[in-house]
Amino acid sequence: MESTYKIIRTDEALKKLSDIIEYHEQRWTERELWNFTRLINRLVNLIQSNPELFPTSTTSSRLKKIYFDETTYNLLSNRWQRSSDCELN
Repeated sequence: MESTYKIIRTDEALKKLSDIIEYHEQRWTERELWNFTRLINRLVNLIQSNPELFPTSTTSSRLKKIYFDETTYNLLSNRWQRSSDCELN
């Protein structure tokens, strides 16, 4: 059985995500926002089930970090669109 880790979001991470969503609300369609939200949820699930895939924070060995930018978004969204075995709930 696959183990799942607890995700603790820092205030900084929540603020940045909020800023990103707010920015894109003005530029994207509702469907694009929905797809983005779905992708973020899938990414959180991936981190939760496979934290070793991500680098450890320099501030704490208990923290993992991910840089989520346009390149990361494009890579992940294309991968999940093409491969049904990458589906995460």
